[in-house]
Amino acid sequence: MSVMKDLQISYIKSEINIPAWYEFVLKPELLKDHLESTNPEPSGPLLIKIFYDQINRTINKEVKGSLPLDNERNRTLKSLALQAAALMNWKIKLFESDLPLTSRHQLLTEFMKACKTCLPSNNILVTLQNLHDHALASLILYCRFAALTVIKATFQTKNSSKLICSLPQAFPHQAVATQTDKDILSVKEQVASVVQCLENVLLTKRSLYLPGAQTIAENLLCQTKDSPSDILVAYEEVHAQVRFDLGSIHFTHEYYNDAYEMFKKVKELQRSLPSPSSGFCDFDDNQLNGYILACESIVGRINGGPIASICSPEIASRKNLHQIVEEHINYSNDCKTSCRIILDCIEMNLYKKELSGSYVDMVDEALQSRGLDAEDMFNVKWLCALSRTVNNIQQPVHIWCDYMEKSKLDGIFELVKRLKGKLKFADKKKVENYLWSLFNNLIGDDDLHEYMIEHPVFIESVSKNKLLALQLKYSKRNKSMDVDEMTASEAPTTNESPGAKFVAVTRKILSTLDPQEIERTLKQARKLDPSKKIMAFKP
Repeated sequence: MSVMKDLQISYIKSEINIPAWYEFVLKPELLKDHLESTNPEPSGPLLIKIFYDQINRTINKEVKGSLPLDNERNRTLKSLALQAAALMNWKIKLFESDLPLTSRHQLLTEFMKACKTCLPSNNILVTLQNLHDHALASLILYCRFAALTVIKATFQTKNSSKLICSLPQAFPHQAVATQTDKDILSVKEQVASVVQCLENVLLTKRSLYLPGAQTIAENLLCQTKDSPSDILVAYEEVHAQVRFDLGSIHFTHEYYNDAYEMFKKVKELQRSLPSPSSGFCDFDDNQLNGYILACESIVGRINGGPIASICSPEIASRKNLHQIVEEHINYSNDCKTSCRIILDCIEMNLYKKELSGSYVDMVDEALQSRGLDAEDMFNVKWLCALSRTVNNIQQPVHIWCDYMEKSKLDGIFELVKRLKGKLKFADKKKVENYLWSLFNNLIGDDDLHEYMIEHPVFIESVSKNKLLALQLKYSKRNKSMDVDEMTASEAPTTNESPGAKFVAVTRKILSTLDPQEIERTLKQARKLDPSKKIMAFKP
């Protein structure tokens, strides 16, 4: 009865034909029917998020570290979240793509709590051997989630796709602001225990039963093994997936030999996987082959000789962008040709996404130190700048400090024109930000801004509303400058010396912050004394 009262108190109006969360509480059989339908709305991951959102509403936010209330309503919602995960066969990859990190963390933590287990700190192997299948499954799933979270957090990029010119600053230490940051920090602190736990899982040669939705609904977690709803996972599948996750985290932390050994074993285990499988292994062959080829390349370079590839001849002979760049980065016989090949690879990477942003920065630095001619240096600089934009990496401040000319602008526009048709829509929007950053930071001839806003590539690449507003602004400014020049030419002459006039005009610069006023004053100063070198100014 208390559940019914809670439902009435926290009633949420739902859209037509879309079931509300409380309907699954009132009709337990609805969850299975709903998730087995075609394109369910809300989807399984979204339902899990909705259930935990309802649970988290009971947290007392005024008390730091407060937990959700432990009442019948919340216990029912937690059970529903676990049932939804079971109906999705506990697929971590599906959770990764459709469920926010905070909800994933809460789901898998609650799964361990429901199984009355946690990450073991000592006697790990003995602990794992004595665990019920459901409890062991909860540990493995949590460790897999933790490994993936650490890998993604290692290569985290900025959220903003805007390119801004900012000076380096020393920021004070800031407290962790969001729940996501807190969860990532918590997982990172557990990484040693996670790796130890996964390594010990490989010493337990046993198949697993993942709990099914019916087992969870009947509160039989860790009490039964023969429930018809439980999912049998062969030990080969468990070992293959765990080795892949360990290999990925070793690769992330640059233990390439350890990673290579893990991936080799995964390749061997693939031949003995049962058919049909449970679907516990959610890595794909392309991902595995990519890791293997990268490990073979790096380990071979470290050991001073090539390694015979364990991939098929067709895959091993197919060179990726990383291998092509590595072949030419230190090639000195024909510097210009090797530079051109590397630039082609960076161009292709803008839509293939095979090279990381940090690796492209390393290539940029290596090429800039090779004494290239002016044309190649320019191409390297601005292509790598475009690569940073597409990868959401902020530009170094010095990128905007070079003097720009119309011919150089034409070169950048030619690059943008060549690549725009190959980029995805989201990346095209980033190219627009790239061009606006270039516009806002131009240093060069007086009419560069006008030249840029009239260029066909710029007109095609940017927002029409922004472009019209900018064109209108420059049109009004040019008219205002023409009026000022006519007024100055018609002004009565005085007996002041040219030197005194020059001093009076330049003093105006120190008394105003208006960019247009500064520009007009500088033009007057140039006319009064053309012999003096006065720097060009652009707002």
